[in-house]
Amino acid sequence: MAVNKYVLSFLMIVFSITCLPGCRSTPSSDKTRLDRIEHMYREYLKEFPDIPDLSVRELLTLQETENVILVDEREPKEWRVSMLPGAVTREAFEREIESYRHLTVVVYCTAGKRSGYYTVDLAADGFKAFNLEGGVLAWAHAGRPFVKNGKNTRRVHVYGEQWNLLPEEYEAVW
Repeated sequence: MAVNKYVLSFLMIVFSITCLPGCRSTPSSDKTRLDRIEHMYREYLKEFPDIPDLSVRELLTLQETENVILVDEREPKEWRVSMLPGAVTREAFEREIESYRHLTVVVYCTAGKRSGYYTVDLAADGFKAFNLEGGVLAWAHAGRPFVKNGKNTRRVHVYGEQWNLLPEEYEAVW
């Protein structure tokens, strides 16, 4: 009987060392989180390989030389928490769609999947449109601000627990 107790203790230690760190819903370091976002985005690209996309850095550079409209493709419960500064919701964009035709459109969501599909639609409709690589998650990892009612916030809706890959200094909501 004593052997079984030792075997059980040994197995519990092995389980704790090997499984538990990988079983957590979020990685421990910002670098690991960013790596997961990039991997996730590469997987999404397989579904819309021909659309142009921009990194956060490329977006910031583009905004210096072109008139850009940011379109938030997320659901109302998400953008009510916070948005990228200067962004409009998809609904607001579509109400005035013709007034934006001369602008460069950059679409975003949590990580880039939903915005990728909408970017495909906009490009097919003749817009110069880009998908934001990694969405709000990449934006946060670049240290960029979010706003709610014109004020900066660190709260960000990340769609669900699986997408809780924000840097430590941000508060995830889902």
